[in-house]
Amino acid sequence: MKATRTLLTLFMLAVFLEGTARAAGSADTHCSFWIDLYRGEPVSFQSMIDDLQGVSVIYIGESHTIARHHAEQVRIVTELKGRGRSVVLAIEQVESFNQAALDRYNSGEIDFMDFAAQTKWAERWSNYPDYRPLVEAAHAGGGTILALNARTELVRDVAHNGREGISETFRAELPAPFHASARYEKYVKKLLGVHSFVNEKSLHRVFQAQAVRDDAMAGAIVRALREPGSRGKTMVVIAGAAHVAYGLGIPGRVKSALPDVTERILVLSQSGELELGESERKIFREIDFDHAGMRFLSLPVADYLMVTRFNRKDEDK
Repeated sequence: MKATRTLLTLFMLAVFLEGTARAAGSADTHCSFWIDLYRGEPVSFQSMIDDLQGVSVIYIGESHTIARHHAEQVRIVTELKGRGRSVVLAIEQVESFNQAALDRYNSGEIDFMDFAAQTKWAERWSNYPDYRPLVEAAHAGGGTILALNARTELVRDVAHNGREGISETFRAELPAPFHASARYEKYVKKLLGVHSFVNEKSLHRVFQAQAVRDDAMAGAIVRALREPGSRGKTMVVIAGAAHVAYGLGIPGRVKSALPDVTERILVLSQSGELELGESERKIFREIDFDHAGMRFLSLPVADYLMVTRFNRKDEDK
């Protein structure tokens, strides 16, 4: 039980640390497969794509530093494009104030490395090179990339001062709030419990910061979907799993604004492939977060879940 609980808390900590955790070894010796969580059965990749190609938005929840996740995202985008779908790749890993630079990349005016340099991407998202194959796969043949995230400094300001107390410097960038369910707030606050620096006094501010990030990303998606040119395209959203799991973060907000939008949620499991670095372990607090503690959600974590089956020796650890 302790090992399972630790894996759960590693997941929760990692998805809120925005790309700082590190991958633990290779998944080459493991067998990965997809499960249709509404049918409760494994599903072939091609059958899943058959379903995905008929919807407007595909949310893919990842752990930011697991190579298997990035490879599967490339596989999905490549297969969709191979079936004739026009793909818009919407990514958490770029803050929306850098969309102008992304537009220059989209138009072919600059290449990937020029974009990274112009936006100081290495400073804003440390493992940005991991996303190069995905971005270039989506961009090939005229695909477009959409920046989703709120400015990091804005999110930090909200975490320290609350939504109402942020500085005038960032107030103009504060996204309009979406209605969020009580279930969403309970879920996020449970996740935030893994941070040793979060206490009863600061919990609401840190929750507001997470909500601001989800509001910003959902707002960018809604605006893009309302553009006349979006009709007939497939938007693939890449974000940390906590932003899309159970449909509570970004998907729920988008659905509240665009009730008729068709969507699917995919979550890529960690399956033991992620471990935290020293800096993450210093702020990690183990909490008891078991199956019973998740049943209040009354929802599957996604439409489709990718898992990895370990070797027998791994299962016994």
